[in-house]
Formats: sequence, C-alpha cells, structure tokens
Amino acid sequence: MMYSEFVKATGCKETQNNYQVFLNLEVMYMNTEMTKEEVYEYGKKLVDNSKTPEEIALENEIKAQIDECKATAKNYTENAKMYDEWAKEEMNDIWKKDWKQTAKEYKLMAKRERARARELKEWFLAG
Repeated sequence: MMYSEFVKATGCKETQNNYQVFLNLEVMYMNTEMTKEEVYEYGKKLVDNSKTPEEIALENEIKAQIDECKATAKNYTENAKMYDEWAKEEMNDIWKKDWKQTAKEYKLMAKRERARARELKEWFLAG
C-alpha cells in the first residue's frame, strides 16, 4: 500500500499526523487479512483534515480583501450617483460634462472592484 493511494482514497491532507495514521494502518494491513478498502475506511475516520492556523489566517485575509473590495465598490457607486445628480442639476455645459465624466469613471472603478471581489471569491472557493 502506498501513501499516495491512501491520500487519494481517504481524501486526506498530506500532513505529518495523517502520514502517521497511514503508517499505523499499513502495519495492520501487512499483519492481518484486512483489505485496502477496509484500511481506507478506517483511515477516513482517523485522519485529521482540519485547517492549519496558516490556512485559517489566509482564509481570513482573503475574506477581508473581498469585504474591502465590496465596500470600496459601494463607495465608488455612491460617488457616481452623487456626480450624476450634480450633472442633472448643473446648468453650465462645461461642468455638466465634467460631472458626467467623473461619474462614469467612478462607475468603472466600482465595476473593477466588484470584479476583483468575484475573482478573489472564485479563487478562494476553488482552493
């Protein structure tokens, strides 16, 4: 029985603890009439797939980045609305064009932030 087979069959992470579980089960496998499938079933119950402190810290960091992107996008959207309102009220065509252009730029920045938040979320969920 190979460790890579054990990892694949049990779905466990490759950690020192899980490797030790594998070694213990391998001894049982070699010295008894157990099948690999039985070893894998025991292994599924004994392995530890809990998140490491590093994984938890990374997860929290990514979630914070996603929240920050969403908050920034919301702020940009609010600014765009404000400039759109100013453009509606402005009588001077020069200022009206400036306000419209500024609103357009804020909308674009909001769109980019929302896209970045989606990308981070997709990357996070994929990992």
